[in-house]
Amino acid sequence: MKANLTEAILKAITTTAGQGGDFLPQPIASRFVDYLRDENYCRSHFRPETMTSKTKDIPKVLSSSSVYYESTETTEAVATQFTTGTMRLTAKKLFAKIEISTEEVEDAAFDMESIVKEQIAGSVGNTEEECMMVGDPSHTATALTPGAATDADWYTKDPRLIFKGLFTLAAEAGAATAVAGASADASSLMLREALYNLGKYGRRWSDIVVYLNPWSVNQMLDDSKIVTMDKVGPKATILTGTFFLLYGKISIINEVYAPNGKGVMLPKRNAIIGDRRKLKIIREMVAQNDMYRYVFSERIDFAVEQLAALAPINGMAEPVSTS
Repeated sequence: MKANLTEAILKAITTTAGQGGDFLPQPIASRFVDYLRDENYCRSHFRPETMTSKTKDIPKVLSSSSVYYESTETTEAVATQFTTGTMRLTAKKLFAKIEISTEEVEDAAFDMESIVKEQIAGSVGNTEEECMMVGDPSHTATALTPGAATDADWYTKDPRLIFKGLFTLAAEAGAATAVAGASADASSLMLREALYNLGKYGRRWSDIVVYLNPWSVNQMLDDSKIVTMDKVGPKATILTGTFFLLYGKISIINEVYAPNGKGVMLPKRNAIIGDRRKLKIIREMVAQNDMYRYVFSERIDFAVEQLAALAPINGMAEPVSTS
């Protein structure tokens, strides 16, 4: 089971090695190398909406007006209309804390406060991305501790319970017709079918993004229809996470949180991130425990404007364990 935000940071940091003590001075080490972590690339693709209150209603067109042919002059026009509606964003909270002893802050060879804040930001970014991909408020979640949780039964405070992610939404009635991978290797043919299934929502290729599981991305590297992207220099795509382009237009994202055998295609602006409170970090001194407590939170929501503009790709070949 993938590690989540709660599992990553609920444990108090002490001077013990493995729990923060690794940053204390050691005779054989004068510096540390922080591990690399993924950024939340969703924020570079999806539409942000600033929320000035707990809820925000966004208007949208539900059906467009019709146009008719008229062959007779001075004939009254045929009545037509378009219908509108709204989608509501409701702010929800991601919330956790880190506790760190004053000795570690005093004795560390590095700026522990900067290290803590950097780790918090990375954890939140990863958690946001996971929720936006596979969040599911309806998932079974009765495990009382993170350690007791399983893939089938999540922890009661699992962050993925916050809202529905793309893969959860793409499985609902009303989404575009799913591409059936039939256990075949991922290919440009499957992506073309998904593009066809998007219908009118798939006409602007440069606005289309596909989130594929890492195994399928790896398989597509041998596809002649893809164009690999610049990883360094002024045209580097690292900030958007684009791994390669299909037909030089459609962005393919190597999405670590995508379920094996699955992908989803959509117009970038179809997904909306509602920001009520961006990441907020507060530090307080807990005198009776001689420690600092870092509490961090944010309030966000996530939704798609048009469910029909989500095209799932299911049943692609999955990795086979050799162990």
